[in-house]
Amino acid sequence: MSGFLLGVSVVFFALIYAAGLHFDAGYPLSEPFWSAGSLVLGVACLALIWFDLREFRLPNLITLAMAVSGLLFTFVGREQTGLTSVAVHAISALVAYLGILGLAFASEKWLGRQGIGLGDGKLLAAIACWMGPLALPPVLLIASGAGILLSVLLQSTALGRKLPPGGYVPFGPALCFAAWIVWNLSDLWPFMPS
Repeated sequence: MSGFLLGVSVVFFALIYAAGLHFDAGYPLSEPFWSAGSLVLGVACLALIWFDLREFRLPNLITLAMAVSGLLFTFVGREQTGLTSVAVHAISALVAYLGILGLAFASEKWLGRQGIGLGDGKLLAAIACWMGPLALPPVLLIASGAGILLSVLLQSTALGRKLPPGGYVPFGPALCFAAWIVWNLSDLWPFMPS
């Protein structure tokens, strides 16, 4: 399952990146600094997609490296507002993680099972480190839709035979897809700074 879906993910990531370049719809991707940032973000997301599809977990090492590199990228990429931007991104990461943590505890209490993993909270926090608070609503909206599509795909095809008991579908890939779309096509969201 993970090999096929990772291949689809790589093609999807390449197409979204090309669309961002072609339409100049995102951050200035044609500049080497932003292209390097996109490479780091893209590789981290693809690695996390692979792990989550294969092992149903998001390794802390990759997620933490993604968060730290996002804060460093924010600091270097925003020369006039470096430390202020880093603080805003770090606070939004904390709020994102606490939001997922609250959702996990609430679903555990009311449904009797965990509805979302804390690795997903760490991943959303890492995404916030890269993109800041204004990216979180479109990331969550797109990820929710992508998660539903992934769930339907996995549960209605032979790929779903490898799902764990209970039919849990990993949410990390949906978060990564959404982050990649928002990163590369940020001009689609009128409130996103480029």
